[in-house]
Amino acid sequence: MEKMNKIEGKTHYLIRSQSLWTRSPRLQEQFPNPNSSDYNDFIDTEAIIYQRELQEHGVPFPEWEEMLNVGGETDLRIFLKIGLECYKAIRNQLPEKLDNIRILDFGVGCGRTVRHFYRESANLELYGSDVDKKSIDWIDKNVKFIKACINQNKPPLPYSCNYFDFMYSISLFTHFDRNSFNEWMDEMERCLKSGGKAILTFHGSTAFNLVQNASSMNQLNIDIGELTKNKKNYYEDGFVWAKQKVQSSDIDSNSFGICFIDENQITKLLPKGLKIEKYIPGHLGGWQDIAVLTKK
Repeated sequence: MEKMNKIEGKTHYLIRSQSLWTRSPRLQEQFPNPNSSDYNDFIDTEAIIYQRELQEHGVPFPEWEEMLNVGGETDLRIFLKIGLECYKAIRNQLPEKLDNIRILDFGVGCGRTVRHFYRESANLELYGSDVDKKSIDWIDKNVKFIKACINQNKPPLPYSCNYFDFMYSISLFTHFDRNSFNEWMDEMERCLKSGGKAILTFHGSTAFNLVQNASSMNQLNIDIGELTKNKKNYYEDGFVWAKQKVQSSDIDSNSFGICFIDENQITKLLPKGLKIEKYIPGHLGGWQDIAVLTKK
């Protein structure tokens, strides 16, 4: 019954997006092919904001407070477009055909990235985990194709070993201190199947070079004195961390901040069971690096 409801909701959403194109000469001119990825992107990020018929069967919008927790802003257009950019960065590293596999969004927040798996959701098991209880409660009530659960500030995750085919985490391993980074990396290895992939983002040299001024540090709510004092650690062992203001009371502020990792050091920080398959500097917004890891 649950799978039938997911298929039915998505089917209505797709039918209405096609109907919107059929009765709009302007859209036909702008998007000659209503089955193109460009038109789908428009539907999922622009049209759904204004078209009530799409909203009825599309993925709901989160509360503005949860948007603020995730991205530091409440502009719905920006929220959707950044989510789509993150989704595409993840999706491009996965097989073209995704059937009967388990995917975890670790640090799911209010679903900014995972919502864009909606079109493929009937054939997937999609999971989301986060420390923020309000975000997980919202997803649990509003986004039925995601199996959401709360995790603690320390491992383990509430999943058995070798459970997921794919795991990804956007803007989470960019915030852990050294101990938390190591602990959660071990946990990713534990939960991933042999041959499975983990797709993570990091602050590498691209981000580190961009943040070397007071204005940038202020925008990121970084303790300028702390980062300036400790940035020698980046040059000496490739890892530096500084405290950062947290948006959720569920986050342990003692271990949450912002970290920068030299890409040449990441291999040394990985558990023995994980290896780097691909590393793309500055891939997200010219800021965050993406690493594709494989479990041996």
